[in-house]
Amino acid sequence: MRLVVAHENLDFDALGSLLLAKRLFPGAVGVLVGGLEGRLKEVVALHEDHLGLLPASAVDLLQVREVIVVDTARADRIGPIGELVGKVPFQVYDHHPRTPQDLPAAGGVVEAVGSTVSLLMPMLLAQGLELSPLEATLAYAGIWEDTGGFSYPGTTAQDLQAAAQLLRQGAEPERVREWVRERYGPEARELLSQLLRQSRVEERHGFRLLIAAAKEEGYVPALAPLAHTLLDLYDSAGVLMELELGKETLFIARSRERLDVGGWLAEVGGGGHARAAFAKVEGPPDPTEQLLLSRLEAHLDAGPTLRERMSRPVAVLPEGLTVAQALEELRLRGFGGMPVVAAAALAHTRHAAFAQRNTRLEEGQAVRVYGIARRRDLERALRHGLGEAPVRGVLSRAVILPPQTPLHEAEQALKSGAGRVLVGEPLGDDLYWLEGIFTRTDLYRAPPPGPRGNLAQQIWERLPRGVQEVLERIQQAYPEGGIYVVGGTVRDALLGMGGPDLDLVLEPLTVFASQSNHRRNRLDELARQLVGWFGGSFGLHVAFGTARVKLGFGLEVDLAEAREEYYPHPGALPQVRPSSIARDLERRDFTVNALALRLSPRLEIVDLFDGLADLEARLLRPLHPLSFVEDPSRILRGVRLAARLGFRFAPEALAQIPSAVQPEVLAQASKSRLRDELLLTLGEASATRALGLLAELGVAEPMFGMGASPQVREAFAALEPILQTTSDPEAAVAARLYLLLHFHPDPEGFLTRYNLPRRYAEGLRHLRFPPEDPDDIRKFVGLPEAFRALHPERALWLLTPRRMLMGRDLLEMGLPSGPKIGEVLRKVAEARLRGEVLSYEDELEFARKLVSDA
Repeated sequence: MRLVVAHENLDFDALGSLLLAKRLFPGAVGVLVGGLEGRLKEVVALHEDHLGLLPASAVDLLQVREVIVVDTARADRIGPIGELVGKVPFQVYDHHPRTPQDLPAAGGVVEAVGSTVSLLMPMLLAQGLELSPLEATLAYAGIWEDTGGFSYPGTTAQDLQAAAQLLRQGAEPERVREWVRERYGPEARELLSQLLRQSRVEERHGFRLLIAAAKEEGYVPALAPLAHTLLDLYDSAGVLMELELGKETLFIARSRERLDVGGWLAEVGGGGHARAAFAKVEGPPDPTEQLLLSRLEAHLDAGPTLRERMSRPVAVLPEGLTVAQALEELRLRGFGGMPVVAAAALAHTRHAAFAQRNTRLEEGQAVRVYGIARRRDLERALRHGLGEAPVRGVLSRAVILPPQTPLHEAEQALKSGAGRVLVGEPLGDDLYWLEGIFTRTDLYRAPPPGPRGNLAQQIWERLPRGVQEVLERIQQAYPEGGIYVVGGTVRDALLGMGGPDLDLVLEPLTVFASQSNHRRNRLDELARQLVGWFGGSFGLHVAFGTARVKLGFGLEVDLAEAREEYYPHPGALPQVRPSSIARDLERRDFTVNALALRLSPRLEIVDLFDGLADLEARLLRPLHPLSFVEDPSRILRGVRLAARLGFRFAPEALAQIPSAVQPEVLAQASKSRLRDELLLTLGEASATRALGLLAELGVAEPMFGMGASPQVREAFAALEPILQTTSDPEAAVAARLYLLLHFHPDPEGFLTRYNLPRRYAEGLRHLRFPPEDPDDIRKFVGLPEAFRALHPERALWLLTPRRMLMGRDLLEMGLPSGPKIGEVLRKVAEARLRGEVLSYEDELEFARKLVSDA
């Protein structure tokens, strides 16, 4: 069983993320832990039949094989499901900042966006998954609530893009507004009144912090809406609510900007993220409040300065112009105002500078500033007949601030500086070293984009915490390098995705020595160390230079020596030998899979084949022209990636496919590789899309002797909602394979050619010729699902539990009440397991024989 769980006290983002994760992981069971926030109680109660969520108390933890956690990374926030940490793999999808208490996830994505829904939406879109209008609306509510209607500082472009996609899939904004808008009952109104009566504003370095306190003994309403109401009422940048509850005090903090309230409340044992945090302490609030205020500046970002946001160089007017001349210049420039100055470069030029339009100061020029000429003032002066008057007579006061001035101070200065602030250092004698100008336009301008960030660091930050911990230990143990994260791990991290697998390549040219200074097998050494550090088990494949390690917290690590390979003939299995990382990457299938992350001595991205550009363009480009001919199974891998990630084949890839599916090439291709790739494709949630792509590429017929007819696609489409009810990945693969066999012109030949189990032939007969007893279908994995897709009219017959012999049947038979009844039922059950009784009538006859023989 695979679970999807969110944090206690579910909010809309947690619920929306939970529903999206259920779609991403077909058959996963959604679990509720703890209570529900505010209006969400009514929403869940109204739609619970459509949500398919179970209480945690109804889950048998012994049956769980994997857990998907959304909207939190803390084990202490997922109720009893936290008991499974270290026992089964965990994947985490969360938009909150990482903390030391995060569980060691083996997969998933943690990234600072406005909501967790926004992290999951691109993955659904890549797989072509669509939501119901209810799912889309609940997910949209999650983004809306966590971004404050796209107004909170943490809102990103990804949140807006996700919201747009949800609207396209049927989200209803008017319903979301009704759900999310604040409602205050009597208890909340009374609490708000207390908070308003006991509130004060603390200002530190231009940051307005509202502190509001209250006492409560009974029911405590949802507090988050009250915090935002207080922020709006006092126009403050942050709020700290103190709610005294008997011997405990709750601290709820919210911030619009600058203050990292998550780190701030962590000082007193709390936590959260930069804009919202919570803490619970023993005792009254005063000592904790004093401690928090003493540590406030440590968590307060000084914010951007004028130097970061100002415009340069400064456009100026020489002081000797007339009103008419200055107005003409402003109109030509399209400015609402310009400073009027005298400088060494402008002195004694009067109209010469104006005539040459030489009215820009070189950066850092010393000037004397007379004031600001505003266009509206000059126009009024012109209407009064003052066109020939000196412009110096109609100037507004200029405000000049040093470049290191915090932006929040400059914002206030705009009000007294005619809508603009000059940036410069005073030199004495009314002279300034003028560096730039700051206007209302600059106030809302984002910081100028710098050079492309450290891509290796971006990959690192997107890796799940459990993966980071593994790599940190490897970096410490092998600082001299030679170990690389490769392939899908790097690709998926760049795409904002993650799974419970880690691929590592070890360069054999640098051999790590043991303490005795003797060389040891690096795979064996590293595999043993990983198990020693994290628990688990491993297996070595020395002949292939690979090892597979399954760590105690669920992460599976594939280790391989860097190697190169060559193909004796088209389609043959490759011959390999040790080599460098460059040659190892060269042997891979597509450029997007030939990316690597070097761990030591520093994080470094390795991109030898321009895979980053192809990743950005979402293109699958082979590394060399004979890639598909040498291994036709690479086409199937490409189809699988294209369907799952929303990629497309590059033009040269499309041109290479016909040669790779020629009979003479496929005759020599490895049948085991083709079979394994086909089964992997059938196990994908996007298998229906993959089937259509195989048909479009003209691969299905020459490779597997079958087409992707409309009947096949219809059957696959009918199967999809059925598979949503099962959490068994083997059943999904088997069900899709049964459908392919059902429409295959030679299923027996197909099974033989690809060495598939003979049980599929027997199950296929039941699919084509339904038996009388539904148990004949139920005993085959995946067959019931395939049967329901092909015979929907008989679904009830198949799903109705078979009647089994019960105690009352034996009583009606005349057997007296007592231990004899239990003995007969036990023997019938044993016969049922051995297949000796196949129906209720068989069981009844067998029981009569047992009674008569007694």
